Amino acid sequence: MIRPQLTGRMLSEAVEIYAPQFRAEIEKLSQEVGRNDIDDRETAYFEKLAAKKAEEQAKAEAAAAAAAETQLQAKRMALTKIQSKEPVDTASKLTPKQQKKKDEEDRKAGNTQLPPQRVQRLHPSRYPPEVSAFFRLLSVYLALDRGLEQRGLELLRSLLADIYAQAEPGREPLAARRSFDTIAARARMLQATATERVGAAQNIDTLTALREEFLVAFAAAVRALHEQTQASLWTCIARSFVLQRRYEQAHSFVTQAPFPKLDRVPAAVCARHLYYTGFVACTQLRYADAVDALLHAYRKAPTNGSVGFNQALVKALVCAQLAVGTIPARTLFAQPRVAAGLGPYLQLTNCVRRGDVRGFSRLMADTTAVNFFRADGLLSVVQRLKESVLRAGLRRIVQCYAQIPLAAVADRLALDELLDAETIVLKGIHDGVIDARLDLVTKVLTATRKSSITTCQVPQEAVLKRIGYCLELRDQVATNMRFPAPNYNELNV
Repeated sequence: MIRPQLTGRMLSEAVEIYAPQFRAEIEKLSQEVGRNDIDDRETAYFEKLAAKKAEEQAKAEAAAAAAAETQLQAKRMALTKIQSKEPVDTASKLTPKQQKKKDEEDRKAGNTQLPPQRVQRLHPSRYPPEVSAFFRLLSVYLALDRGLEQRGLELLRSLLADIYAQAEPGREPLAARRSFDTIAARARMLQATATERVGAAQNIDTLTALREEFLVAFAAAVRALHEQTQASLWTCIARSFVLQRRYEQAHSFVTQAPFPKLDRVPAAVCARHLYYTGFVACTQLRYADAVDALLHAYRKAPTNGSVGFNQALVKALVCAQLAVGTIPARTLFAQPRVAAGLGPYLQLTNCVRRGDVRGFSRLMADTTAVNFFRADGLLSVVQRLKESVLRAGLRRIVQCYAQIPLAAVADRLALDELLDAETIVLKGIHDGVIDARLDLVTKVLTATRKSSITTCQVPQEAVLKRIGYCLELRDQVATNMRFPAPNYNELNV
């Protein structure tokens, strides 16, 4: 077998092309052929190829060194901008998932310093002022939850100062923005809460000075048409009057101070407005108006949370309903979120419902119950309910007895004087509470039973009148009906 003549160039190309398992055979062929036929041109070619590869390798090393230097310079610039608190322009190349994983690793390692990319995203200049105000409100909530009322007041004063500060020429002040109306309203509510807590803790009067400040802010909010702030300040001012038992001033403020439309304010603020309106009306003996306002507030009150407000609302509603002669529903006391503090009011309702004058006297002699009513600001209203108890007891007596001596009436109503019993009975007859007559000579109370309406001809006359109306209506309908002509079908064809 004649082997072909192979040159060195052909062998090098074969080495590059063929797989490693044929390398041994190719080396064996190269030993048999020898290198005598490699000319000078092939040698120059291999030298040129080697030089070209060396040059490319040098260029790659230089490019890598330049890239490393550029990256190092970028890191130095980023570190300098972080130290000078300037926003960084370098964008993050990590995905959100990778960034979250890196943050977890940094937190476990104790490295709390933010990377430059996060510093750029969290820089205050990148967000509107509403975001900053929102986080400052969260800080105030945190301070109040931890019992740091003084710190919360400092944060609120700083926030309100920034909101109502004079803006630079050519720029709109923050208070003029409609978005800051809600923020300012919530800040005022928190300010009232924190100030009230500080005054209660230090046993000092902090509400008077706060009310003067709020009255000025309320007038400014009304002029600027800031409805959210106006509603919040209205409830805070009314609450300050009620807490200080200044019911006359509270009545003047509630009846004269403007309040936005109920559908333009949050339901919680609307419920508080209606509650204070009804509470003040109840203290001014306007029980019917109080019941209407308190029922409306009860429907708008939040169902989750606000346990204290719901309890105060139910207490005022119970007293107002008892004052107008209405017995509150049993389900009003069975709600788990408010049932804990309604024990004395349930006893009061039972006394009024049964007309138990002695039970009412025992309740008013109980120091614990009296202090309970006084703390709620409803003691004067509860004391006026004795007349309702007497009326209910007198009504039950008349329903049970056809005739009863006035002395027995006085005994059942727990009255010491016979003249008092006579006065109450006569007043009940005059007001229409009972249908009876009192013989002033024999001192006997006689119940007058109204005859049943079914024994007369009034029901029969009413039925005949209704039948006649129906027959007349039938005749009118038959007269006004129009019937088709005999040739109606032929005309349509």
